[in-house]
Amino acid sequence: MTNLIAAGEVVERPSSVVKELIENAIDAQARFIRVDLSESGTKEIIVTDDGIGMDEDDALMAVERHATSKIRTQDDLYRIGTLGFRGEALPSIAAVSKMTISTSANGRFGLKLFYSGGILQSKETVAMMRGTVVSVLNLFFNTPARFKHIQSMPAELSHSIDIVTKYAFAHPEIAFSLSNNGKVILKTSGSGNLHEVLHDIYGHFTAIHMIPFHGKESWYEISGFASDLSVTRSSRQSIHVLTNQRAIKNTSLVYAILDGYKEKMVSSRYPVVVLHITTDPSLIDVNIHPSKFEIKFTEENRLKSRITKSIQEALDKVDLIPDALPENTIEQEESILPFNPHQKPSTVFESFSSGWAIEPMEMVDPPIVVLAEPTETFETYFQPSLDSMLDVSNHPSIPSLEYIGQFHGTYLLAQNEQHLFLIDQHAAMERVMYERISDSFAAMKADTVDLLIPFQLDFPPTEIPLVETVLNSLASFGVYAELFGQNTLLVRRIPTWFVRGAEEEFVRDMIEHLIKDRGQIRTKLLDQLAKSLSCKNSIKANMGVSSTEVRALLDVWIQTRQPNTCPHGRPTIVKLSIGDIEKMFKRVV
Repeated sequence: MTNLIAAGEVVERPSSVVKELIENAIDAQARFIRVDLSESGTKEIIVTDDGIGMDEDDALMAVERHATSKIRTQDDLYRIGTLGFRGEALPSIAAVSKMTISTSANGRFGLKLFYSGGILQSKETVAMMRGTVVSVLNLFFNTPARFKHIQSMPAELSHSIDIVTKYAFAHPEIAFSLSNNGKVILKTSGSGNLHEVLHDIYGHFTAIHMIPFHGKESWYEISGFASDLSVTRSSRQSIHVLTNQRAIKNTSLVYAILDGYKEKMVSSRYPVVVLHITTDPSLIDVNIHPSKFEIKFTEENRLKSRITKSIQEALDKVDLIPDALPENTIEQEESILPFNPHQKPSTVFESFSSGWAIEPMEMVDPPIVVLAEPTETFETYFQPSLDSMLDVSNHPSIPSLEYIGQFHGTYLLAQNEQHLFLIDQHAAMERVMYERISDSFAAMKADTVDLLIPFQLDFPPTEIPLVETVLNSLASFGVYAELFGQNTLLVRRIPTWFVRGAEEEFVRDMIEHLIKDRGQIRTKLLDQLAKSLSCKNSIKANMGVSSTEVRALLDVWIQTRQPNTCPHGRPTIVKLSIGDIEKMFKRVV
């Protein structure tokens, strides 16, 4: 009965068995671990390793509860260096299955034990290589109520794949193999190269878009790989956190990883990350839950800060501009010289078959294509540069660009020697507005201007009491207003960063956010407010802008802290290489 209770905590589903048996194999110094499932592990789980194996006494003792515990004194709980330490896994698994253990310590002969419901049924000597093979048949055969909680076969298989994946990342020096119903699903080489394991599990495309990172913070050293913006997932399942080569679950550390991608990745999308944390065992507590997945860290906030900063630093060193087309290996049909936008043609174009001849044309500055002149101007807000090339000295992630036109009233076109760039004008201005608004909020003492003629905002009577509760918060953002009459708010002073003509909409948006989200943490509220204001009051798509206004916008956009993305993580700029364009026109094979 005691083993059944323990099994309820340790063995929740087939993947729990896979986890415990893999950890035993790793503790046994295995260099090869094979997991074979039948019907996603609900029918049978076989884990084979080439570890040190067990003699007869150890094999019999291994299925006795706590007999193999690594804990000898109370202090041992605070310096756990093995994956298993309670001695509960094998007895708990045996209690709810029909389990066979075959093991050899000398590589010539070994012992085969068969248990049913935790009771030893048979024992025999067998010939086998050094290592251990554990077969778990008919899991939960004697606890049918628990079997009813098993999910679908694909879901259960997914859990086991996740377990093997995590330990393959934790131990790249071990060769792992996972199959289901005879079909190999996952296989790693055991070369010791983490990047090679990423290639084995996620494939070539993901592997080439993984960025290494490293950091150290007093007690903790972190390292691993994080994907660039070309590789994203719809869930956090591809974020793997490992501590001292142990797979763990820690929501706070996952959020620290995501903070490293803040404003870079589209919301609701997640990166692929493998994070290794190395520290002294005395600084972590793994004895929180029987699954041993949850861990407490000493000075966890310092660790989270280091994780976020290390990922940010790694991303800042790479080109985050996504390709408009997938990468292709191109063999060129003819030699293509480096492009010079100001070079004149040196030869006369060949005549068409009709006999018409075309004389060489003088190269002139390309026209600015606009749909219509805007009804409002941004020149008073942005100060343009007269230089034809954008100054990107403060941003190595953005190459030197030459603006050449506007497409469809939505996208700005620019070029350099190697690429054509498309810039989303709304996203670019949104980035500029967001950083200016955020900086104003951070200063908490915004520069303001008194209005010669205050403007009025009318509200329904039911909203006035709520509006009144946020007046002090409005003032802290630089908006000074007072109630005027029964249903009117009189605004007398506003921040200087307000866009001319959008003052009323700004104030209404601020009031709406303050009322709706006043229970939120202030920093999160300010960030949401800055994103909303920047989005609603930026240049919209299909809005024609003059060349001067475009120049002004690009000059300030290129100087922002994160010009590659808008505040919501969408790209502001994409690129087409000369090779991509040549391929479109069938000039390459």
